[in-house]
Amino acid sequence: MNVGRCTILVNKKTLLMVGDSVTDADRDRSAGIGAYSLGHGYVFFLDQMLKMHDKKNEVVVINRGVSGNTIKDLTNRWELDVLKLKPDWLSIMIGVNDVWRQFDSPGLPSISTLDEYEKYLNDLIDLTRDTVEKIILMTPFLVEPNQSDPMRNMLNGYTNVVRQVAAREKLILIDTQEKFDFAMTKINPKALAEDRIHPTKAGHKLIAEALMDSLFNNH
Repeated sequence: MNVGRCTILVNKKTLLMVGDSVTDADRDRSAGIGAYSLGHGYVFFLDQMLKMHDKKNEVVVINRGVSGNTIKDLTNRWELDVLKLKPDWLSIMIGVNDVWRQFDSPGLPSISTLDEYEKYLNDLIDLTRDTVEKIILMTPFLVEPNQSDPMRNMLNGYTNVVRQVAAREKLILIDTQEKFDFAMTKINPKALAEDRIHPTKAGHKLIAEALMDSLFNNH
């Protein structure tokens, strides 16, 4: 991690992070806003890294991940969990359940096909772009080095959609799949996510470090 000087995400700003169980990380929904509400995953680690980088840092980090969510679920709660909170910055990571459930729960109404996924993602961006300063798109990922694995192969399509949308809309991209792919060349994949989906502590720290690098050096 090579952190420089943050020029946009400054004190008094709010950063809202929305997604599925990877973002949720067992957050305490009764805790309001603060450390206990951030869960034990990358959102928590990012908050700690921001504070360690600058002891006067007062960026407010908000976790609105919900375990099991697909992009349709996210759309259904967008007004309550995103727009009403009026964040300055917004980070979105969603999609692994849209793929995973096609393997273990085919026909589930909340699943989106690849075309639907792209449409919903574009719709969420259109709803939000004028209400925030910056949108960060984070690719969904599978900690699986075998590119021919059926689930990894399918997820690659969803990951590519996120990359394309970020490029087209000039949004900040955190390519978490790329980060995990590189890490897997050096580390046993199970050290990053034992079930390929839910990161270990090391996996969550990898995501947080990628966010820090982007927040401070991507402008």
